[in-house]
Amino acid sequence: MTRKPTAIRSNYERTFSVTVSVSLAAALFLLLKGRIAKRYGFGIIYILSLILAIRLIIPYSIQLPEVPALNLVIPSFVPVLWAVGAVFCLLFQTGKYLYFRKTLLFDSTPAPAEELIADKIKQELFIDKEIPVLRSGRIGSPMLLGFRKPVIFLPVQDYTVTELLMILRHELLHFKRGDAYKKLFFGAVAAVQWFNPFAWLLLRECSGSLEALCDREVTKNKDNSYKREYCYLLLKTGKTAGKATAAGSYFRTKEMLKLRINSVLDNGGKSAAAVLCLRVLLVFLWFRAFCVPVPLKLRRTLTMR
Repeated sequence: MTRKPTAIRSNYERTFSVTVSVSLAAALFLLLKGRIAKRYGFGIIYILSLILAIRLIIPYSIQLPEVPALNLVIPSFVPVLWAVGAVFCLLFQTGKYLYFRKTLLFDSTPAPAEELIADKIKQELFIDKEIPVLRSGRIGSPMLLGFRKPVIFLPVQDYTVTELLMILRHELLHFKRGDAYKKLFFGAVAAVQWFNPFAWLLLRECSGSLEALCDREVTKNKDNSYKREYCYLLLKTGKTAGKATAAGSYFRTKEMLKLRINSVLDNGGKSAAAVLCLRVLLVFLWFRAFCVPVPLKLRRTLTMR
């Protein structure tokens, strides 16, 4: 016998509906991601990822006229399983990050020469936060870790002064742009939606897009020679980035590395037709995510027993 829906059950059904809807929109977005990045840049990849991620945690939709629907029976233990999984995932990811950072701090050595270079770059970027630079043999690529007490970690390998300037500027731009908090938000969404592969894929796209956006900022207004040298650095870093990291450096994959290099070397502007296509895509994804809560045949018919 079907029981009268409670407020909790109603909220769960709404959240489930939103999850299905956004997952469909995310599937389309991920399918076209390569072409979108190549044509419009990684800024739009991040914006679209953010729209979908926000929607995953806001289970409210613009009301549309009722349509025929299909009954779907959801066992009563599913909401409990969802909540338990979310709490476990949040705790696990937090513990993993804290352990990784503590291990790096314990196993790292100061890099005073590199820190002097970083201090000069901080003055150029108007950053007054103290950000130590350390060397660690546990990583294969540079990274910035921490929120209140950020630290730049460099792998134990030789870099030229020019390469250090590029690397440290890239990492300090991550700090200035608040990228750690952006990744934290996407990570929280993925943890809450732990069962949804599209939430984890959006987290990966966010990480890759933020890396590419910093690439573009480092090479902004630079000549082609500088950009080529930066691309060589990306290739050099990619070869040594095989060591596992808690940050999950998405750019180590061949696909992302290729997209990042193309983004750095792309000097062309966007045509009016390209801008129009982009606007149409944004409107469609926004409508798909916020106006249509689930595939039409499943709308508002979820029943729990």
